[in-house]
Amino acid sequence: MEMRPISEDAVEGPDIATSFAFVCAWANQLDLAFEQLNILIKVPGGRLNYGDLKTYPGWDPLRTLALNAGAFAFLAKPIDADGFLFSVRGALGE
Repeated sequence: MEMRPISEDAVEGPDIATSFAFVCAWANQLDLAFEQLNILIKVPGGRLNYGDLKTYPGWDPLRTLALNAGAFAFLAKPIDADGFLFSVRGALGE
C-alpha cells in the first residue's frame, strides 16, 4: 500500500487497500480493517460496495460483528464524532 497509495494510483490503489482490509478482517484485526474501509468508502468508483459487505462470505468476520449492531448502515449515516463513518467501537455500542 505504501508503494501504491490511493492518492498516487487511483486505479489500483483502492483495489490494493480493499485487499488489505479483507486480509485484516480475516486476521482478526478488525480495527485496522474498519479503518481501511472508512478510507475506501470515500473513494468514488472503488471496488467496495454495500452489497459485497453485506453478502460476500469473505467479509464474514466484519459482518458478524457489524450487522448485529447495524454498523453497515454507514452508507446512510453521517460521520460520527471521531471522524469515522463506522468503527468497532460503534459496532459494539460503546
